[in-house]
Amino acid sequence: MPSPSQGYNVFFDILQEIQDEGIALPFQDTLNFVGAGVTATDDPGNNRTNVNIPGAVQTPHDLLDGLINQDTVANTPTRGSLIIGNLTPLWDELLIGTLNQVLQSDGLDAVWADIFYQVVQDEGIDLAQRKKLNFIGAIVTVTDDPGNDRTNVTIAGGGGGANTFILGISNDGALDNGGDEFNSFFTDSTDSAEDEATGFLAFAITVKRVTIHVG
Repeated sequence: MPSPSQGYNVFFDILQEIQDEGIALPFQDTLNFVGAGVTATDDPGNNRTNVNIPGAVQTPHDLLDGLINQDTVANTPTRGSLIIGNLTPLWDELLIGTLNQVLQSDGLDAVWADIFYQVVQDEGIDLAQRKKLNFIGAIVTVTDDPGNDRTNVTIAGGGGGANTFILGISNDGALDNGGDEFNSFFTDSTDSAEDEATGFLAFAITVKRVTIHVG
């Protein structure tokens, strides 16, 4: 045993605590660095080991590349196209529709469709569908009704019903219609002559057909 004057050599192992995101790991004799691009080199001049961990490398890629973004179908950009969810489901490209088409739903997917125009008929005959409907005539008035979200079309004098005529008949059978006189007689649907009336006669053309012969 050495005397106190000779002294002692004492060796200590200094262990540094290693943590993984704040959680301490068990002490080990060796610390190994792994990972793509990670390098560890000896630096004896500085009495150390250098560990090189390169920064993350950002690689540009297409939005719909089908590889890095794994929830997409591989597509290249097309002018006017939209991104929709398809049946798979994956994000997919919907190409632009044709001229004047609008985006509609078929209950499952977004689809391009022609604009719906209401069918306009002329006495039961379909007319070509147009975006505009124009009303023409001195007795026609078209007004906007924003409160009811509609357009009102008013036709003066419109509506059904019997037409009533007030005619004057003299004893000799002359018909006075606004100052114009016609030698006339009346027949009904059986072509039998109606009795001549004296004075003035007022009648309404409703159900019974009255034929006026002018001659």
